[in-house]
Amino acid sequence: MCDSKDEDTVREVSAPWIAQYVNLCKDNEPRIREGTQKALRSYLNRVQRNVAPFLKRFFAHWFVAQYDTHPPTASVASSTFEVCTSIYLYGFNWNLNLILC
Repeated sequence: MCDSKDEDTVREVSAPWIAQYVNLCKDNEPRIREGTQKALRSYLNRVQRNVAPFLKRFFAHWFVAQYDTHPPTASVASSTFEVCTSIYLYGFNWNLNLILC
């Protein structure tokens, strides 16, 4: 959904989506947790620096997801985290789909 909608529309649904993200990070099914991390990557690609007001709500779950027992989930979370932190630190272009695919 994030890839096909404009940034303003995605920003409007940020608060409820972040709440769902937090709940889905705690799911027992590994494939759901993996999909949740992929959705986060898509979300961050669309909202870019406008995520700052919401970062406090989901950062801990995103950080812990890097150490998930399901390797693909941990891999997606780690790669997204590394790219996003390097973007914040060094100001690179926000195109996670090209970098992570």
